[in-house]
Amino acid sequence: MRADRLGRSTSHLLKIMEDLKEKGVQVVFTEQPELSTNTPQGKLMLSILAAIAEFETALRAERQAEGIAKAKEKGVRFGRRVKLTEAKRAQIRKLRGDGMPIGEIQTNTGLGRSTVYRALEDA
Repeated sequence: MRADRLGRSTSHLLKIMEDLKEKGVQVVFTEQPELSTNTPQGKLMLSILAAIAEFETALRAERQAEGIAKAKEKGVRFGRRVKLTEAKRAQIRKLRGDGMPIGEIQTNTGLGRSTVYRALEDA
């Protein structure tokens, strides 16, 4: 494991390391074996690595938010496509009004049972 993946933030990582030290656990990082949690230099390096990782995470989140905002400006819609359109609602109501059972309506429309019932409730 990498040292910067152990905690969510620098303070969280240091808290975890302190808790482990109190329990007598010595942590060895496979990708950074030179880090020792028992020396002041190791703790300093661990803090620096955690701070850099936290900074990178904040930058990534910032860039992601900017990208989402730009996409929304362009009219991009996020999430799953709506299956229950107004046309489908009307079709479901008509089929049910004609006496068709819910199971057959599901088969004809390709929608799930709860979606069919939801369309009927909205009527």
